[in-house]
Amino acid sequence: PFLKFSLNNALIPLAFTLTYLFCSARFQLTKELISPGDVALHLFGFLIGIAGFQLVAVGYFMRTNTDITRLQGSQPDPRADQRGPERQVSRAEQRQQQRLATRWMRQERRTPKWRVVTYLVPPFRIALARGIDHYDRQLLRQVIWQNHINGSIFEVVMVLSFLALGALGDLDLFAIPTAASAFLLATMIIMLLSAFTSWFKGWTVTVIVGVVLLLDGFSLHTDRFLADNRAYGMDYGGKPAAYAIGPVTEHAFNDSATASSLRQARATLDRWAERNRPLYADGHKPPLVIVSSSGGGLRAMLWTYRCLQLADSLVGGDLMDRTALISGSSGGLIGAAYYRQVDWLAGRTDTVDVRDRHHLDAMSEDILNPVAFSFVTNDLFLRYRRVKDGTHTYTRDRGYAFERRLNELTGNVLHHRLADLRQAEERAEMPLLVMSPTT
Repeated sequence: PFLKFSLNNALIPLAFTLTYLFCSARFQLTKELISPGDVALHLFGFLIGIAGFQLVAVGYFMRTNTDITRLQGSQPDPRADQRGPERQVSRAEQRQQQRLATRWMRQERRTPKWRVVTYLVPPFRIALARGIDHYDRQLLRQVIWQNHINGSIFEVVMVLSFLALGALGDLDLFAIPTAASAFLLATMIIMLLSAFTSWFKGWTVTVIVGVVLLLDGFSLHTDRFLADNRAYGMDYGGKPAAYAIGPVTEHAFNDSATASSLRQARATLDRWAERNRPLYADGHKPPLVIVSSSGGGLRAMLWTYRCLQLADSLVGGDLMDRTALISGSSGGLIGAAYYRQVDWLAGRTDTVDVRDRHHLDAMSEDILNPVAFSFVTNDLFLRYRRVKDGTHTYTRDRGYAFERRLNELTGNVLHHRLADLRQAEERAEMPLLVMSPTT
């Protein structure tokens, strides 16, 4: 029966798969300019994944689902489909059958049903649908209930398996594309909704709202469900500073702190002027260069780095010596920070060249895939993974996945603490870097 069910419900998924294969092949050939051999290999891997999942599903349901024949203990009479005189059912028997019907079965009886006349049987042969009047109704309810339970168990196990994949997100083998992560998220949502619907029926919406409110309460009062993104290296164990008008005004008008910061900034600018004075031997003051980069993701990272490369070549290779401050946000600031760090290393070793094409290639590599995978398998549900930095422990989330991927692509050039570069900034050996969430 399960094979017949799968065959009759495979037409729409089969049509979707064929359409997806065609569109994917066309996109890879015409947009990504991938060779036909590699396209065939990609599509073959896609089909292998579908086949593997189908084998697991078929193996599970074939071993767990029991058809009516096994429950009944004998083969039904083929002539039983022929309608004969209907037996009169007493009122007492009707009430007994009504009590045996579960609540979810009563709801299904109130919904309109399609009249099924024919169906497909292996191998793709059309057969007439038989009647079910000769089967005991309690037996039918038992079979349907068993199928619902087995399907719900399978869906829950699959969702838990998807979540367990989050622990393997560091492996390149599981760095699936972002679009695949989106499909994975949609699959988990459909499976969870299906399982909830099978269990709770009309109470599904109420139960889901209750679960959401419960998780919201946990996230507010417990660290286990806290979804805040924390900066690695900072101590969050103390009492948070009050975000109010009073404390902010107190810090803003702290004369001693302002004077100390002003003295330090002037000393840094004096050192910057001293380093730039040889560039202008005619006695003129050197122009102070400030770099401001806008956000825009990977494109802004690559664009900013390339613009700084070009500007550096136009001024003779000493752009960072002339620059006193770099500011910006998002991807553009990451590209500027990467250029600043590479230029600083290039002045201390012969193995690093700021003009090398390799840096542009590194900035243009994909970073979104591990971030999306971590978001789907970890951040949206239980953030059970942790990362340690010294004596502090932090929740591992998509921010960590982003930093790890960026460090891999850039050869860990940016893998430094802010304090590691403090002396270089104070000595004006590199420009000051001001980070902000928006431009």
